[in-house]
Amino acid sequence: MRKLVILSLAVLISALFAGTAIADTIKIGVQAPITGQYANEGQGIDNAARLLAKQYNAKGGILGKKLEVFTCDDEGQAMKAAICAKELVQKDVIMVIGSYTSCAALAAQKTYFRAGVLQTTDGTSDDLVKEGYWTFFRNSNPNSAAAVFTADYLVNFKDFDRIAVVSDFSSYATGLADSVVAEIKKAGGNVIDYSKIKSKSQNFTPVLTKIKSMNPDAIYFAGYYSDGGLLRAQQKQLGIDAAFVGGDANDNEEFINLAGSAAEGSKIINVPTPDMLAYDSAKKFLAAYEKEYGKKMPSTWALLNADGMYAFLTAI
Repeated sequence: MRKLVILSLAVLISALFAGTAIADTIKIGVQAPITGQYANEGQGIDNAARLLAKQYNAKGGILGKKLEVFTCDDEGQAMKAAICAKELVQKDVIMVIGSYTSCAALAAQKTYFRAGVLQTTDGTSDDLVKEGYWTFFRNSNPNSAAAVFTADYLVNFKDFDRIAVVSDFSSYATGLADSVVAEIKKAGGNVIDYSKIKSKSQNFTPVLTKIKSMNPDAIYFAGYYSDGGLLRAQQKQLGIDAAFVGGDANDNEEFINLAGSAAEGSKIINVPTPDMLAYDSAKKFLAAYEKEYGKKMPSTWALLNADGMYAFLTAI
């Protein structure tokens, strides 16, 4: 399958290059939340892309040309993502790495499609592939696939009888929560409540107080780590004795920092974290990342974006 993907990419990139004057450098765009509540992830994506470009340039680049990286901060927001897309297209990039959030990736999709600029992202929203843009490449599992595994874990493996589901209003979280609720019911499980929180509001006690009155044995949260850590901390403060299970966007070291001691016992469902990967190429890249930046990669999302970039460069 990987060979087929690379072959398909090679054909697409050949079409992009055909009949055009090739610049002295191969320009690569990074669209990510460099600032804002998801800055931890966005900076990881930018760092990974720049490290990969540096490694290629140290070996002479590609086709005798150096790689040049341009970064645009979309703060993980749709409106700023749309502006970033226009800015990066104007810089004549041939590919864009990102963004981290599905809503930001969605907001930029059409602009990249119209310009014939390839885009790879870790976004998991099923909406990302609705339009079928040939320029778009998802480099992670879709929400619908994660939901099947999640429901099986909650209902069949853990035997939870009373499950409360919480999400925010983003396309990613809503899509994941909707899919998880549907799959739980399909598996014969019991969803006692499905509530939404306003991201960045920081005070989630109204929703948690309502959930507490329903006596749940599990709370599943489909939002991002910047809210998930606080949600878990406030759950413990309110004395809600229920298991906390987070969706994949909670898989970030900041979740632990925000939750504090309440993080203990939490479960997060995601693909393997970078340190669990057995591939030599992954191990070498992670070691190089830590040496370059003096810290470990924040989560698997930066690595997935770098892998998408690697696929594009391999195709070239």
